[in-house]
Formats: sequence, C-alpha cells, structure tokens
Amino acid sequence: MSAFSERMNHIKKETFVAMGISVGIRLRLFDAMAEMDRPVTATELATKTTCKERYIQQWLGFMACSDIINFEEDDSGEEKFSIPNDRLPHLSTDTGDSNAMWMYGLPILTGVQCQLESCFQKEGPNGIPHESYGGFNEFLDLYGRYGYAEKLIENTLMEVPDVAKQLEQGILMCEIGCGTGFLLQTMAKKYPRSQFLGLDIAARAIDSANKEARENGIKNVQFEVHDAHKLPSDWTEKYNYVFLTDVIHDVPDPTKVLQEIKRVLKPAGTASIQDFPLRRRVADNLKSPSANTGYLVGMFYCIPACMNYGGPGYGPAWGVENWVEVMKDAGFNVKLCMENSAHFVCSK
Repeated sequence: MSAFSERMNHIKKETFVAMGISVGIRLRLFDAMAEMDRPVTATELATKTTCKERYIQQWLGFMACSDIINFEEDDSGEEKFSIPNDRLPHLSTDTGDSNAMWMYGLPILTGVQCQLESCFQKEGPNGIPHESYGGFNEFLDLYGRYGYAEKLIENTLMEVPDVAKQLEQGILMCEIGCGTGFLLQTMAKKYPRSQFLGLDIAARAIDSANKEARENGIKNVQFEVHDAHKLPSDWTEKYNYVFLTDVIHDVPDPTKVLQEIKRVLKPAGTASIQDFPLRRRVADNLKSPSANTGYLVGMFYCIPACMNYGGPGYGPAWGVENWVEVMKDAGFNVKLCMENSAHFVCSK
C-alpha cells in the first residue's frame, strides 16, 4: 500500500468517525452520557434521551470501535459505555469547543453537496439559495454564543484601543450582519453608556435577537431588518463605530456595502471588518491553520450562497491583499491587523 493510499484510508475512516460524532453532538447523546456520570447500557441511554434503542446500540458500538468512548462487558455479557472525562469538553457544544461546533454544523454543509456539484457544471445553476442550508443561522448563533463571541470582542478592541475608550464613554455602534445578535448583546451589557444597533436581512434572526434582548432586560440595544447595500438615507454620518465579522465576503456587492459603511460613519468614525486571515496566493496559505476551514466553507456555503444572488463569490479565501485594495477603492484608509484574524481597521 502506497503512502497516499494509506492516507486516503485514514481520511475515509476519520470522515466516518466525524459523521458519527456529529450525530452524537446534535442529539446530545454525549451530554446525556456525561449527565449519567457512569458506564451506561444502550437501554439506559435510549431511555434517557427518548431515542430508539436499536439506533443507540449501533451508535454506541460505532463510537466504541472508533475509540471515542470506552467499552466494558461484565461476566454476564452486559455491555456498558462511558466517556473519558478528558474528552467530554470536546464532545459538547455547551463548552465552546470549536471542533464540536463544526461537528454540529457538518450536515448543514454536506446536505447541499449534490446541489454544489451541479453548480460546478458550466451549464449548472450559479449558486444555492439560503433556504437550502437548513439550520445555518442556528449554527452561527451557537458558534458565536458558545464559541468565539467574547474572545472576538476582546481581540478586536485590543487592536482599536481608542474605540474601546469611546465605548466606555458612550457612542453609537452598528453591527452589520448581526444574525441573532448575541455578540452585540454581549457588548451592550459590557458598555451600558453606548447605544447599539444590529442589522441583518434575515427577519427571523432579528425577531429572535429582539426577543432575547427584551427577556434579558438589555435596553441599550435594538435589532432591525436592513439591506446593507442600501441603508436608510438619514443614517449619514450617524455612527461612531461599525462592525462586521465574516460578512463582507458573502455580500453580493462588497463595494456598495463598503460605500454605505463609509457614508454612515461619522468623520472620525471607525469600521472594524473581520475576515479569514488568508492570502490571495495559494502558496501563502499552504501552512495556514485557517486554510482548511476557509476553503471548505467557502466552497460549500459562501461562494454558492453569494453567487446565487448575483454576487462575485469571493469567499473567505479571496485574499486579504485583495480586500485591502477594494476597501481603499471605496475611499477608506486601511490598517490590517493579522494577530488573531484578518482585522481591517477602516477610517475615512
């Protein structure tokens, strides 16, 4: 067997394992095992999770044979299964483990593969509509809520210390592409003297964001449905700070969105535009830890979702050098920070 054949065999096996882990994370089977806090039988886990026992038997056997969970059999032949304590944090979305988050989102991406293959064909469709990605907004919310939101805020504001001071004193901030609004609610609680507005084109996400803000008693944040390509005319020079994360590469007309951001910023305002830290040359991305995720998500979601609505389909791997040029052409002064992600600090 050649070295590459061995590698392909390994990839196949690990792909299968990932599919099994994804089922366990999405159905919270690992969480249920952790709550029981002892070796359990298939019958016990099925009862705990209100699942069919035959499916639980198959899943437990698969996870045991894949060395994800432990297996033991007593003298009577009863089979029991448990999770090593050091693995628990990596098998639940509640802990904020990024790998667990991606395992949760796996079927959202793979579910459109047949449509994606059609998009590859010259005579095929340009892209895939948002409706085909069932559960994608929930996945993004989960990832932000338990994954990176607080760390992203901390890292971003470290690179714009003047903005951090202004937020403490009280300014107007707008987040474009806020989704269900968890990041902005976190900021609103942290900076009670400032006022925050989140906008998104997804009405369901905005409804959810406003509902949660009301339930949590957060009075200095609100969420509205808007298209970032055409913001309200009376917003000219309204905001001190505009924030976007992993949004600019998805919009149908990035230049128009950037021009609108520039218009709504105050003369001394700042825009923080976060994106993947990937270069335009493949050679410069070969050893990047972000390349695997950036190229895959770009291929399965960002490019087809953007091109379906007439956009260029730049995606996360288009390259920071290209984005700097586009932002400068839109009239911004641009400072690129690459310490954590690609953070484009834009000013007039």
